[in-house]
Amino acid sequence: MLEIPLHRESGTALYFQVAEHLRRLIGSGALPPGTRLPGTRVLSEELDVSRTTVMQAYALLERDGAIRLQGRSGAFVLGKCVETGILVKGEEILDLASGLPSMDLVPVKYLSRALRDILGLSAEAALLGSPPEGLEPLRRALVTHAAARGIPASWEGLLVTAGLQEGLSTLLKALAISGTRTLWVEPLTYPDAVLMARSEGLEVRCLPGNPADIPECVSNMSPLDALYLIPSFHNPLGRTLPLNLRRAILAETVRKGAWVIEDDAYGELRYGEESVPALKSLPEAERVIYMGSFSQVLFPGLRFGYLLLSPSLSESAGAVRRIRTGGASSLVQMLVLRLIESGNLARALDAARLQMSIRMEALTGALSREFPEYPFSRPEGGIYLWLGTPGLDGAEAASLAEARGVKLVPGREFSVLGERVEAVRFSISRLGAQSLPLAVCALAAAWGKR
Repeated sequence: MLEIPLHRESGTALYFQVAEHLRRLIGSGALPPGTRLPGTRVLSEELDVSRTTVMQAYALLERDGAIRLQGRSGAFVLGKCVETGILVKGEEILDLASGLPSMDLVPVKYLSRALRDILGLSAEAALLGSPPEGLEPLRRALVTHAAARGIPASWEGLLVTAGLQEGLSTLLKALAISGTRTLWVEPLTYPDAVLMARSEGLEVRCLPGNPADIPECVSNMSPLDALYLIPSFHNPLGRTLPLNLRRAILAETVRKGAWVIEDDAYGELRYGEESVPALKSLPEAERVIYMGSFSQVLFPGLRFGYLLLSPSLSESAGAVRRIRTGGASSLVQMLVLRLIESGNLARALDAARLQMSIRMEALTGALSREFPEYPFSRPEGGIYLWLGTPGLDGAEAASLAEARGVKLVPGREFSVLGERVEAVRFSISRLGAQSLPLAVCALAAAWGKR
């Protein structure tokens, strides 16, 4: 028997009352880790509620990392980590390193339907080449899509790219041609941006580690400088720059004539309560070059992205594309256009935001319980979380984790200067919410927290 007091006239959903009471029992230690909870049918009969009510309560607790559902075996209290279920080397790896999506995030049904329609109605156009700047109907649709995020743009200045990497490479070459000599990046940033900049002959220099100091640094720049920023849901830090700081940075770039590259790879995945507008949407965005994509978490293998360019850069960027790669795949472009026009892109993004929110809640809840002394901030969107590991080098932390079956990325891989970093990066794109607390339990064992 498990008695749970229910206030049936309170207006609070019964499943929520059940979940909250179980949460209090778990938190107080009355239900210790490893306890098997009653089955949904049994508990529904005991409480005189529907089985669905109990299933919803259990699903809520599993989302928050308080219990683990194990099929017919039942529901088990996690609370603080228990040894049962912790992975060891040789078993299935829990991947918290990859940025690739789990298949439940990929809108296979929408993609299949769109592909059938395209190949059935427009096969010849889909299989022929595309102009370097991209198909005009898609460029127009993307400008409208960007407008929903407050970004004003002209379709003539939009360049479709075969993924954000190809877009960034094209952009850096165009900047070098136009006279840019130095790319400023944050000390911890997306490492391929540094490699690509150097391959184009650009000098790479570090911005201040404290974002609040960036405007002062920009005040000493010139039109020969460009900044590479990931202002929303940063890779690897998961951080979002506040609005006042964004405007301060942009004001200085306008005054000094420096370019800003806004990498908004995960900007579509905001699930926090506060919306912070893209740099490109702000009045001071005169010197902002925008890199957008929604394929990163939905269908990265299709390689799709786009650039919003100023007139002075459009010609040189188009010339680079004609020489290097030509146009992006017509089939991919028509597929994206069909997803936008049908509304299925919006539906897929909504579903991805919900899943990312649930997963991030599960991860941060488990980390708070097991590593209260390890600093982290809950991201407002995207797929990355940065966890400090004070006293433990990130490379060693990642190695110990892998021995327990969990893959992480050591912080040093994002250090422009290659310095020792006591931190690791988590990605939530590969694992469902039910697996994330299990992974944190494995980390607790790996890092000597048990």
